[in-house]
Amino acid sequence: MNKLLISHASADRHIVAPFIELLKAIGISDDLLIYTSYDNTGIPLKKDFSKHLKESFNENTLHVVFMLSDNFYTRIMCLNEMGAAWVKDCVYDFVFLPNFDPSNEKFNQGALNPRTQGFHYDNKARLIEFIQGVTSEFHITRIANIEDSIESYMIALQEVHKKSNALSTVQIFKRPF
Repeated sequence: MNKLLISHASADRHIVAPFIELLKAIGISDDLLIYTSYDNTGIPLKKDFSKHLKESFNENTLHVVFMLSDNFYTRIMCLNEMGAAWVKDCVYDFVFLPNFDPSNEKFNQGALNPRTQGFHYDNKARLIEFIQGVTSEFHITRIANIEDSIESYMIALQEVHKKSNALSTVQIFKRPF
């Protein structure tokens, strides 16, 4: 079965979640997704994480979307997924999350071709191109209005950024006693 694996660092799930909702809005169903930060698309209860992902690579034809960030390159499981995608010769896309620089040394030294055109998570034109490719690949016939779905995605990203900025400006004061 063809499936879409969203490879991401769990620390980035707050910024990846709107992307998952965008995929669902354009018609990608849960049974086509492997996204480990959601219970209904992730690792089944009482299942070994590594074993489940290995089975997913062996039993499916995966299209892997790498949600790249500095966090991604500090997570062994993310690097395992990247290596598996290389070994299995999977179709893949690079999506650059906030503050990720594609000239990152680790990215450029990885097994997957860093010259493969990726896109920044908030680039509307590239999102449309990506969505058109995915809906064609997965034979999605009942497609929501792509522009409306992307607009909702952009609004969700703004909310994530507002929350992130609010959290980063919170100061913690120690009590004097």
